Amino acid sequence: MSTAGVAAAAAAAAQNNAIAALGSIVAVEPDVFLSILDKNKEAIVITAYGNLFERKYRYLTNYKGLTFFSHNSDELQLPTHVEVFRAKKIWIPR
Repeated sequence: MSTAGVAAAAAAAAQNNAIAALGSIVAVEPDVFLSILDKNKEAIVITAYGNLFERKYRYLTNYKGLTFFSHNSDELQLPTHVEVFRAKKIWIPR
């Protein structure tokens, strides 16, 4: 196998390992995300603002063992009981 082929195979394996390590991430609409937060009185939310190409607010939370992700062009008004942590970036594999 050529050097380029080995590099491509290594990159594909690394991406597959990253996805496996993250587990399942459930993408939901902002209104569904907010309803999940209402059900979880000890909710923690990680927020980040997009980048140069995608100017959206991004949100992650965990509920009953699942990780939920949402994004919106406007900042969501999170419930007051939610503990919020700001991150520089949220990366979700596609």
